Amino acid sequence: MFLAASGAMIGFVLLARGLVAAMQRAGEDEAAGGVVFSLEDGEVWASWNGSGAPVRLGSKKNVSEKMKSFLAHADDPSHLKAIGQGTGAADAGFLGRRAG
Repeated sequence: MFLAASGAMIGFVLLARGLVAAMQRAGEDEAAGGVVFSLEDGEVWASWNGSGAPVRLGSKKNVSEKMKSFLAHADDPSHLKAIGQGTGAADAGFLGRRAG
């Protein structure tokens, strides 16, 4: 009986430690700073801490218009579906990679 109770307690502690570690890992992306936007020569770039080269999003004017549109419709699920069907970033020229 003692061995069974000891095993159950050890199992519970291991499970609790695993849950705490998983919760801490879940927030690491945001804690690292997430996406960083920058403006260089009238072009908007996005980069992620710890990830490769920045990604060119487009001209300041174009990105500003698209971001305003996105935020205005962010709570509309049908708008987000439309973005996935080719009416969003790819059509706006948001897929260019920064050279160098």
